[in-house]
Amino acid sequence: MDIKKSAVTILLGATFLALSLLTAAAMMLMSGFQWGVALIAFVWLLSGVGLIFLQNWARLLALLQTACIFLTQIYFLYRVRIFNFFHIAFACFFIATFIYLINPKVKEQFKRK
Repeated sequence: MDIKKSAVTILLGATFLALSLLTAAAMMLMSGFQWGVALIAFVWLLSGVGLIFLQNWARLLALLQTACIFLTQIYFLYRVRIFNFFHIAFACFFIATFIYLINPKVKEQFKRK
């Protein structure tokens, strides 16, 4: 993998940006401004922009986010017993994201920048 951005990395960054917008929209549809939800939306936004610009701190932040979201999805699947396609697909997406971000070639791509 050369210094050029891969399509997967750009798509992943765009997905994180979209998640930040969805989180912000959900906050507005709920009972107005909430600091916790705003912080989550800001972290999604920050990691999405960082991933697009191949920043290593954004890769580490995205790894942390994907691990937390995956654990949350596991909680919903087993503890709350919500078995629907959305939760399973969301968990699979974050497993794939985690595996992609720990790939040695991707690590090297982020370190060269």
